[in-house]
Amino acid sequence: MQLSKLVSLTLLLVLFCIVSFVFVPTHSAHAAERTIPVGSSIEDAVNAAKPGDTLILAAGTYRESITIERSGAGQAPITLKGAGAGNTTIVGTIRIESAFIALQDLTVDADGSSNDAVKLVAPAADITLRGVHLHNGSGYGVRVGNDVARVLIEGCTINNFDAGSRDAHGVGIMTASDVTVRECDIFDTSGDAIQTNTPDYPGYERFAERIRIERNRLHDTRENAIDIKSTHDLVAHGNLIWGFKAVDSSDGMAIQVQHDARNITLSGNQIWSAVEGIEISRGSKNGTAYPLAPQDVLIAGNLIYDLVNDPNGDSGSGSGIVVRSSANVQLFNNTITAVPSSAIHVAVSQRDDYPEQLAIRNNLLDGGKSDLMFSFAPDRAPDLVVDSNHYVSGRVNGGNLDQWRKAGYDRNPTSGDPKLDPERRPTAESTLVDSGVDVGLPFKGAAPDRGWGEMEIVSAQPSQPSLPALINRLYLPLLAH
Repeated sequence: MQLSKLVSLTLLLVLFCIVSFVFVPTHSAHAAERTIPVGSSIEDAVNAAKPGDTLILAAGTYRESITIERSGAGQAPITLKGAGAGNTTIVGTIRIESAFIALQDLTVDADGSSNDAVKLVAPAADITLRGVHLHNGSGYGVRVGNDVARVLIEGCTINNFDAGSRDAHGVGIMTASDVTVRECDIFDTSGDAIQTNTPDYPGYERFAERIRIERNRLHDTRENAIDIKSTHDLVAHGNLIWGFKAVDSSDGMAIQVQHDARNITLSGNQIWSAVEGIEISRGSKNGTAYPLAPQDVLIAGNLIYDLVNDPNGDSGSGSGIVVRSSANVQLFNNTITAVPSSAIHVAVSQRDDYPEQLAIRNNLLDGGKSDLMFSFAPDRAPDLVVDSNHYVSGRVNGGNLDQWRKAGYDRNPTSGDPKLDPERRPTAESTLVDSGVDVGLPFKGAAPDRGWGEMEIVSAQPSQPSLPALINRLYLPLLAH
């Protein structure tokens, strides 16, 4: 028994030695901090730097457009660090064509340029922007170009990118992969706050992949908060979204999912003051319908409220969630209240395409005209499932709730006053509590609540256990035997 424990301890020690050798960060022996005085060339300093170097920019204004071609290394990036956004300002733009570069605690004033404030160009990879303020241009705030990989944009403010009626997005993500935009404030752009976008013409067959958009403030841009086109594996979670009107290039959706987007999760977002909350549609380019519609979209645990009707919008104006051409869209545990039209509006496309495999479960629906509305006979939608929703007014599809049930839909509804708290979550006496159906999402109590009350985290990309967690799980139990 003691010998067995000794062998196990020896194996564990060997494992930790291997882990330490492989995974412990290694820094260049030449790594150093260097101060770049105002008036010096930032570009020259960065491109002369070595992996692990941190270049300190003093408080003040540097007037220079910069191209970075020098790379850092794994665990040893080259860092360009200011004295804080608003204290250190680069008047110009930054183009990065290298890997393992970090920009931190500074302002980039694009000075009205049509160039992007920060542009990432392949082979750029492993790029971090943290605590950076980007503003005052007519290009993009950040453009993540084709074939760029592993980008983190965190704690940044991106605003005032105005190209008139042309797109100037806060963050534009092309056919890039593993991009995270987290805890940023993005507003006042003439395009979308965030767009993920394969070049728009049909048949391109390349995709933005593995994108995370989480806990941002996305508001008051000319088009959408999040426009998802031809993207695979995207999670948008916990964002606060408001301030969207209909214009000639957008119908005022806060979030739009279109073209052949696949495996999309929209969860835990709060949306208000928009013409539409979320729309799923095939979309078109220059009047030509895109050849493939979105599929495998989960919309769960969102709060959508206080929308506005706009005569310049489309047929979904004033509706919380609009579903058009698509396959396998799941609407679970959303709260949609105080919207002037329909809480959920399901529509046929101009090409007579009907949503396929649409599931509507556990939602709180409170629409000014209708809690749930179809623009066609619901039996035309293949594999439609409607179950366990709460209908506040009981106005459903041009009739009442009893008629809706007799037609064979939603055999387990509830209706009437949902009794919500100020955060629009159910109070203890609400009929929403423990009355939903299990759809495979986390819940507390005997059964899921209807609406968004207990939904905390939903992700299509489950996080992997850390290395120490794996060691604890796999090896420490040996020591007990």
